[in-house]
Amino acid sequence: MSTYRLRPLTRAGLADIDDPCGHCNFGNLGSEPPGWVDEVADLWGICGVSAQVNGDIAGYLTFAPAELVPFVPLPSPGGSSAEAFNPDAAVFMALSVCREYRGRGLAKNLVRSAAAQLAKRQVGMIEVIGTFARPGVPHADGSRDSSMVLLPVSFWLSQGFRVVRPHPVTPTMRLDIEGDRTLAARFRRRLATLRRPGVAAGSGATGQL
Repeated sequence: MSTYRLRPLTRAGLADIDDPCGHCNFGNLGSEPPGWVDEVADLWGICGVSAQVNGDIAGYLTFAPAELVPFVPLPSPGGSSAEAFNPDAAVFMALSVCREYRGRGLAKNLVRSAAAQLAKRQVGMIEVIGTFARPGVPHADGSRDSSMVLLPVSFWLSQGFRVVRPHPVTPTMRLDIEGDRTLAARFRRRLATLRRPGVAAGSGATGQL
């Protein structure tokens, strides 16, 4: 079984994402990434992280500052993404894993790698919209212009997030990096590992994503 490698995701890399599994509309980004990607790339140099297997992208996570998050309608009460986030937070937008590569810990390691990249950029908190809906939405099936993909609240809780905006369907969840020295140190170590040439991410983690 091939191991996967975690890499920063640039605008060019995002534009290369297609549908490697041929049936799940993986990524669903079309030929041209949305406009907010350019703004995020100009600000941070990257717009997310990716997991690669033999040069192909098996999964990815995109993020943006709260002020650049596109308007996304959410079930009421709560209204929209414009009202859901702390203005100082970075926001996880879409976390997608191709079906062929699920169950190998990609989603968990994408979250950790993204947090490491944001910690390097002195981001103090990360927020995301979770969902209590069953099943969760593990990747962008169907909605071709989707910029936000919702995963179950239970997944984000397992990654250290907590609910900061309660909602019966789509709560906002937060991971504080700045206030947790142990967490910040862990992310820095993770980032250092990612920067070593030839180091592959471990694939022993379990889970569906």
